[in-house]
Amino acid sequence: MDRKGAAFTMDAATGALLFFTIIVYAVYLLGKTEVGSLGETRMMRSGYDTLLVMDRMGYTVSRNRTLIESKIVAYTPPNYNMELKVTEDRYINGTAYTTFQDTYGNVSGKGNLVSGSVPSYHNGAYYTYSFKIEQK
Repeated sequence: MDRKGAAFTMDAATGALLFFTIIVYAVYLLGKTEVGSLGETRMMRSGYDTLLVMDRMGYTVSRNRTLIESKIVAYTPPNYNMELKVTEDRYINGTAYTTFQDTYGNVSGKGNLVSGSVPSYHNGAYYTYSFKIEQK
């Protein structure tokens, strides 16, 4: 028996086994990836887009309930309801203090609901904008 041929055969078999193990594991991981429905993705993007516009225009830090709620209605697509929670934190000597928190708009909780949050910084304060958005 040729020992050199046996070593090449074992090497090829080990390489093939390793290759197929990696392929099977990759397919397994791809199968576990959760992908939201297209509707949920659109709702999430609408929520982030609404927050981006309101933050850039300074509406979210105004604390003016009438203004914020009117802008939520204006910037959110007509087939969605949106609720926005604004939290303001200030750091004093390394300790965070919540100096303001309020919720604007409303969702009924009856429709398909998605949520998200976005951090921001304005005039020495850290803001967290948490939103819930649902389809009417």
